Order: sequence, then structure tokens, then C-alpha cells
Amino acid sequence: FDNPHGRRMWFFNRYSQFTDRGYGVSVSLLDEQDHEQTRLLAAEAWQDPERGWIFSQGRELTFRPETGELVASSPFAERVEAGFTEDPQLMLLIDRRPSDLALPQLQRLMTYYAAENQAKGIPYAVRFFSLIANTLSPLMVIAIAIPFAVSGVRVNPAVGVSKSLGLFILYYILATVASALATKQWIEPEMAAWLPNAGMALLAVWFFIRLR
Repeated sequence: FDNPHGRRMWFFNRYSQFTDRGYGVSVSLLDEQDHEQTRLLAAEAWQDPERGWIFSQGRELTFRPETGELVASSPFAERVEAGFTEDPQLMLLIDRRPSDLALPQLQRLMTYYAAENQAKGIPYAVRFFSLIANTLSPLMVIAIAIPFAVSGVRVNPAVGVSKSLGLFILYYILATVASALATKQWIEPEMAAWLPNAGMALLAVWFFIRLR
């Protein structure tokens, strides 16, 4: 977990949501040039609401920033860092795919990355707005299905299946292209989320015009 604002980088071998503790913890404290100054190693670490982060059974390593040379190493039984404000629940969301997260979790990551001004939050923003845009998907399906339904039944079933498959492939292509454009920051995540549905809406309008 990278915290560029606090100039700290965290690593956990394992984090238990049952005990709310991390095991095999490493925290690197960086200078303004992102050179490591100090590293805290601990067998366990957890966040106390009143005291801050508590590190147990660990060691503090001090480095010379210019060369990365280790200059000091001192053990500790317990160490309290009141200035460490990282939220463990936020840390647990970082390595999860956008498709595995709910709306509140996506919004939280969007807020975090927006505050840090990082492009890493774009996939989460696209997913967030896509979930909202997809609420109109049933209407798009109905709008496209009506022209097929009223055009008559004297059509080979294979034709209908092929058209349905083609529409699905078209929607997938639009969604993939829109997501790629948003990732490259060529379009906004909101536009990327609505682009597939907008394309299907235009297609439905075209079908209605042909039906007339």
C-alpha cells in the first residue's frame, strides 16, 4: 500500500480481518526524493483507534538515503506510531479487482485516488459509473427487442440468434474500447461508462426508424 502523501509504503505478508491485525509487516519511510530513510519491520501490527498504529516484536532499520546503505538497526518489543493514519480497511481494497467491489467500496477508492491525483483510480471510476449506467440496460434491451418482435415471425430462427450474438459482441466491443480510452485518459470515466448504452440507444433508434 503506497501512501505518497505520507511518504510511507506498506507491505503485509498477511492481514487477518478476524483479528484486524497484519502479520509480517514492513513500512518504509521515504524522503522527498522517494529514498528510503527508515524501515520498520514487525511480526504484528494493528491500528488502535486512540493510540495509532502499534508494531509488535520488530526492528527499526535506518538507511543512508544517498546510497541506501544500512547504518543502524535496533530492535523493539512494541512501538507506537500515532502519526500513521492509514486505514486498514482501505488497504484491503487496493489489490481487489473493480468488478469484485460494491458501489460504496468503489466510491471510497475513487475518493482516495482523486485526493492523491493518481490515474490508478480510473478503472474503479469506470466500474462505478458503469454500474449506475447499467441500470438502464433493461430499457435498452426492450427498445432493441420491440422492432424484432413486431417485424414478423417468418424469419429463420438462426437469423435472430445471429443478430442477438452480433449485438452482444457490439456491446462488448464498445465497453472494452470505452474502458481503454478512459484508462489512457482520452475520455472521462463517466463518458466511458455511458458510451456502450449510448451506442445501443442509437442502434435502437435506427431500428425504429427502419421499422417505420
